[in-house]
Amino acid sequence: MTTTEQMVTVPASLLQRMVGFVEKSGQLVEQVSKDQEQAKQAAPEAVDLLVKKALLSEDQRDRAIESIGTKHATTIEILRRAATHIGAEKSAAVASMGVPAGDPTGAGDVEAPIEAANRRFLAAIGY
Repeated sequence: MTTTEQMVTVPASLLQRMVGFVEKSGQLVEQVSKDQEQAKQAAPEAVDLLVKKALLSEDQRDRAIESIGTKHATTIEILRRAATHIGAEKSAAVASMGVPAGDPTGAGDVEAPIEAANRRFLAAIGY
């Protein structure tokens, strides 16, 4: 077996870009590590609040702490479920769009507020 060595010439600009890429990669890996550590530290407090607000059960506590601290997709799913739950709870408490403002229960004289609102609307647009 014979080996022949050939010289390869690499432009200095390419080497500089490679060094820059390695440096930037190291910085990004370090930032991800810091972010993950912060998430792990903040997870217990966040999960305790979710349990307190009955958005997570006590049985889900430990698993949620682990997931929030390490798994972004699971964290997003927990947030989505909490937002859906809160949204459903709030929308049940908010009056329907068909109920005039000032009468959130829908009880009482509905015609008078609607007529007043209509007059204000028409006046605002110049009629």
